[in-house]
Amino acid sequence: EASMLKVNIDDKKLYTDETDDEVSIVHDERDIVESVSARMDRLLVKRTMEEERRVREREIKEEERIQREIEEKEEREKREQEEREAEAQRAAQSLLRDLTEEENELIHDAMYGSGPGMEKLALSDTDSVQRSSMQTLRTG
Repeated sequence: EASMLKVNIDDKKLYTDETDDEVSIVHDERDIVESVSARMDRLLVKRTMEEERRVREREIKEEERIQREIEEKEEREKREQEEREAEAQRAAQSLLRDLTEEENELIHDAMYGSGPGMEKLALSDTDSVQRSSMQTLRTG
């Protein structure tokens, strides 16, 4: 920072910038005020830009945090869905099994055997399966 030296010449106040023992420029008070005002303006602009940069950096970090949370939530939901599907698959497989030879013979007889079409081959609560229904499952 240069120091200012005040000089009175013909009742006019003049100032000089002193740097390294050299007098470089002579200013009147109006130039000094404008110079200080310009410096203040530059400082204000600089500080404003710095604050805007800090605010934008915070916004970017917050956006990144929110994006990570969304991605983590989607990944967690995807894993949970896959786990539910795997559990459903295991449950379905426990219900579905290969038929025994005796069960295959019963089905073959129900579909291709002789007997009245109204004959009830299976009962479960209020549901039943008649021979004619089983015969509709035959191929060809």
